[in-house]
Amino acid sequence: MSEPVDQLLKTYLQSCDYSIDSSSRKKALEMSCLCCHVYGGEGHLPDGWLVCTREVEGLKKRDESCGFRSELYTNGSKYVLAFAGVHDNRSAFESALQLVGKSDAYKLAAANAALVVSAFGLSNVSFTGHSLGGGLATAAAVFTGAPAITFNPAWLSSSTRSELLKFPSVEVINYVIFAEALDVFQRHPQLLNSVPAGAFFAGLLSNSKIQQFGTFKYIYCKVIHDRPHYIDAHLIETIIEELRKENGEKISASDLAASSLHEDVMGGMAQLVQQKMSVIMEVVASVMSKQFSAGGFGSS
Repeated sequence: MSEPVDQLLKTYLQSCDYSIDSSSRKKALEMSCLCCHVYGGEGHLPDGWLVCTREVEGLKKRDESCGFRSELYTNGSKYVLAFAGVHDNRSAFESALQLVGKSDAYKLAAANAALVVSAFGLSNVSFTGHSLGGGLATAAAVFTGAPAITFNPAWLSSSTRSELLKFPSVEVINYVIFAEALDVFQRHPQLLNSVPAGAFFAGLLSNSKIQQFGTFKYIYCKVIHDRPHYIDAHLIETIIEELRKENGEKISASDLAASSLHEDVMGGMAQLVQQKMSVIMEVVASVMSKQFSAGGFGSS
């Protein structure tokens, strides 16, 4: 198995685009700070940005029944609807439920996005989010036609696309920490087969026919080689820290052997699974319950 895995990762190494100009980096840093703030009001808002106090009729910023959190921000002329990622077990369940077409959070994100666009105008609105929130921001963009900037985003399942996809060519820019877990396993679900409980999620990802949208820009961070802290590569705080570096860490495909990357990724995932096994099994049980009650996977 090691040869095909190493070949997959070699292709991944060679395909990542690290080119981020200073203007794009500044914009990405602003949006990443909004993504951090939406988790619970923590972190500093970028200069000139505030939580929007104007009421938007029908806008539902939170729904804890599906782990949904969002906030609307403004700099006085532009409006950004930001979505939180996984922050508790309920939101973790929702990430997996999207894969079987049972996510209420994605439907709510699209509905809220349409309300904000209606209130402020398409050219004045954009979306942002991290992880699950990145998936929600992508869904909002393809549903309304307003652009999105995401960070380590979840991809959209065939069920979500069939229900929400109206603007497939909308601008979506995704900033991803190189070799962080979500990106690697969405691109190559088969790698999950060697992780405890991973075969279940590999099947989910494959059956749901997940699809990426937009442009992907990669950020290298040395934490991917630190196995006890490998999962930190997924955190929004890590992205913010790296974006604040004027030029960022430098890396090229020739600097890393695919076999070494394989060991780092799988070793880091083994550490994560050991720490989070109880939550992982709860997610498995929740998805299986929804899947069987519906008679199988969501529509494709």
